[in-house]
Amino acid sequence: MGLSRRGWFGGIALIAVFLAFGGWWWISLDPSVVSVNDALNDYRARASTTMAGPTDAGRSARHAVVPAGVYTYITNGREALDGPLTESHIYPAESAITITESECGFDWRWEVFERRSDTNVWCWINDELTESRSTTDHIFFKVHDKRTFICEPVAVVLPSPTSTTSMTSTCTGSDTVNSRTAKLVGKESLLVGDDIVDTVIVTATDVAGKKSSGISTVTLWLRPSDGLIVKMHRVADIKNDSIIGAIHYTEDITLTLASLTPQK
Repeated sequence: MGLSRRGWFGGIALIAVFLAFGGWWWISLDPSVVSVNDALNDYRARASTTMAGPTDAGRSARHAVVPAGVYTYITNGREALDGPLTESHIYPAESAITITESECGFDWRWEVFERRSDTNVWCWINDELTESRSTTDHIFFKVHDKRTFICEPVAVVLPSPTSTTSMTSTCTGSDTVNSRTAKLVGKESLLVGDDIVDTVIVTATDVAGKKSSGISTVTLWLRPSDGLIVKMHRVADIKNDSIIGAIHYTEDITLTLASLTPQK
């Protein structure tokens, strides 16, 4: 996960000028929360305009399909940007991940604030669940930063059950290159509502390079039959240098699935 120098760095410089004219009240307003109900309304609006659903042409027959819809997650965590100015966001107690089926797997989108979201494209390739593209969306000091990362070769999200080694890949953005290492950690049974769900635990560590430095580590508890995220813990600590000082982004968040049944 990288930070855009063009977005936040230039934006913060403009904000410094704006603050000189008494704009701190507007800048300091918290971003609007995107509730689970907001995500559901958006999903229904998108579904009503979709003429045809995905086909099974490219999907692996070895794996079940994650039911599409809006999943509720118990949410605990925060993010912050420190530098010449400092702003932090406490995440709400619950948030949503929206699942959309694709021909090779599914896309998922976590949206917690207006202009704060993560979107990922996951596909099954033989016995491995992989990520080809991800997009991060952030907003600090009213400055919007949206970045897309392309993973070539595709990054392994859920390795084959027979895998015993770490898997590496490179995910590249406009000014950040993340060197990723994924590995199987183990298995764990988790309680979701009244159901016991068997999960496979996988970690993926991104080491940022080019114009960023630092590490972002995601631990995923995935349902092995279809790749559903049952639990996720992410810790990020990313730094950039700029002509106005050091910029430091941190995040620590845990998402825990509240129900196996999505809303539609």
